[in-house]
Amino acid sequence: MKEIPEHIREIILKHLHGTESPQEGAVLNAWRNEDPAQDEEYREFLEIWKESGTLLEAPQFDSTRGWNTIHEQFNGNLTVHQPLTQIKPGKYKLIMNIAIAATLAGVFAFCGWWLLTRNNPDRDLQIVSALTDNKLLNLPDGSLVRLRKGSMLAFPATFSKKERNVQLTGQAFFDVKPDRDHPFRIMTGKTVIEVKGTSFLVNAGAQADRVVVASGKVMVSAKNDLSRSCLLQAQQEASFNGSQFEQRAVTDSNYLAWHTHQLSFDNVSLTQVVADLSDYYEVPVMLDHSQPTIENLLVVGHFDQQPLESVLDEIITFTGLKYRKEKEGFVLYKP
Repeated sequence: MKEIPEHIREIILKHLHGTESPQEGAVLNAWRNEDPAQDEEYREFLEIWKESGTLLEAPQFDSTRGWNTIHEQFNGNLTVHQPLTQIKPGKYKLIMNIAIAATLAGVFAFCGWWLLTRNNPDRDLQIVSALTDNKLLNLPDGSLVRLRKGSMLAFPATFSKKERNVQLTGQAFFDVKPDRDHPFRIMTGKTVIEVKGTSFLVNAGAQADRVVVASGKVMVSAKNDLSRSCLLQAQQEASFNGSQFEQRAVTDSNYLAWHTHQLSFDNVSLTQVVADLSDYYEVPVMLDHSQPTIENLLVVGHFDQQPLESVLDEIITFTGLKYRKEKEGFVLYKP
């Protein structure tokens, strides 16, 4: 069974408990209809859920027990208080992962809802997923968001009178409408980003969050300790891996390539080039590590909506390298 995207898995869990919204149901159906293999993954998920029996029954949400469960899980101890049905050995680990996900989903959904609607509890929460392509969103305050394919944004149908809070999974470019009296905050798994009015990129990655500022000023803070923060101005960026910040000037001209569909290199090292290609095409492009001298080769070129292999053909023409296609992706090497 392939890995189901996290936001789709959360919607499936809600669906199984009958708590998903009509919009979330539409997102789930769109994902299933996108690829027969994905529909098969969904059906297998349901089969595993049914086989798990009472293990995955949804109790009334108990916040105290929920936090205790998380504490136990992070300390490597998971106590099941209900009898287990007979489960096929090969699926036991997966079922336990689903059970943990179900528990965490309940707690984090509650926390996310509270953070987004703490000053406007009567407002509906909107969830938008960019399943198959980038999406342009117009938020209730007039701010614009370009959501990258595979990303998800949650926000209230109307913002409160005090603040504008949204929650991001994945990557998006924000053009925030100026409003000094109503701070705009983006919450990710690791950071809280606060602005008054500016434009910037947020990439909430698995390993680290990255914020790139195009205009204005942005404050980036650690989510678990808001006193740990850094202030970014235009043409500055920062990354946060959960423990420390790294702040620097922007040198990557392609951080919005997923939106512009253009890649531009002006004497850029081959190491950075393959990183940009991998990110844009979502296919691993690597260097032959047995030939470290090629890492510092410089590349000059501009590519506009070209297929990956066409770009690689041009790169090897003026670098003298070759490339081979492997199961994991493409490898550049010196012949």
